[in-house]
Amino acid sequence: MWADCDPILFPTEAKDEVLAKLPPIIQICSEFDYFLYSQREFAERLKKHNKLLEHIEYPGGSHGFYFYLHYKQAPQFYKDINKCLDAYVR
Repeated sequence: MWADCDPILFPTEAKDEVLAKLPPIIQICSEFDYFLYSQREFAERLKKHNKLLEHIEYPGGSHGFYFYLHYKQAPQFYKDINKCLDAYVR
């Protein structure tokens, strides 16, 4: 079943041949994100294909923490995103 999933919707389930064709990726997660372990595994797979630009883990946050500005990590997330954009896009 997972082998047939759309790699755009389920990138962590993509085959290695598909990962090799992806553009470089910046991956962001947090300490209490319920996808943390799958994201770490995915980061290792991306490294193997030389596709991982950055893997950033924020301490103390949960999934989607950057939407809640009362989390102390949220402002740092937006600063980091701007740095990533400056370094890789702009």
